[in-house]
Amino acid sequence: MATLINKFTVVGDVETFRTALAHVSEYMQAQPGFISHELYQSLSKPEIFVETATWDHADSHKKAVSSDEFRNRVKGLAGLAKPDADLYRSVDDH
Repeated sequence: MATLINKFTVVGDVETFRTALAHVSEYMQAQPGFISHELYQSLSKPEIFVETATWDHADSHKKAVSSDEFRNRVKGLAGLAKPDADLYRSVDDH
C-alpha cells in the first residue's frame, strides 16, 4: 500500500479551492488501485488543508497522475494553493 499525503496552503478563495480539489478527487477515486480519500482543514489555520489518499500500490497512483485527464483537472488548482505532496509507506512494526 501507498499513502499520498498532500499539504495545501490555500492562497486563493477557499471555496473555489475546495471545488477544484473535488473535481480532481472525483477523477482519482475512479482510478484502478484507489482505496480511500480524506481531506482535513486546520482548525487554527483555516487556509491549511491536508489530503490523504490510500492506494493499493505506488504505481497505481503514479499511473493516475500521469494521465492527460489528471493534468487537465489539476490545472483548476493553479494559483489557488501551494501543494506539498509525496507518497508514503507505513513503517509501523505492530
